[in-house]
Amino acid sequence: MKVPYIQGDNAKIERADLTHVNVTMYDGRKFENVQPRRLFPISGLRKYITLLDFEEKEVAIIRNLDTLMEDSKNAVDQCLNQYYLVPKIIRLYEIKEISGNINMHVLTDKGERKFE
Repeated sequence: MKVPYIQGDNAKIERADLTHVNVTMYDGRKFENVQPRRLFPISGLRKYITLLDFEEKEVAIIRNLDTLMEDSKNAVDQCLNQYYLVPKIIRLYEIKEISGNINMHVLTDKGERKFE
């Protein structure tokens, strides 16, 4: 089966939970509890978002997030932001090497953290 591309208004996407969405294509197909993931997580933040089912099988691809209807775009954006939550280091308190491992004590935008 050919994987459908989602663009413009050919699908309605609603958030199911923190990292999943439900998709209703306007041709009647439905995909429930699928996970949006970036195919190019560094260089393509807004383009080519794959939608994976519970077996991690690709069921659809969003060509460009910015072409979706506002509600659909927001639902996918919120899931992606939750899945790709990466704290930003603001201050480095301590860094040391122990047996070849680097340990850090830092302040992030999400609070104080220790990485070991």
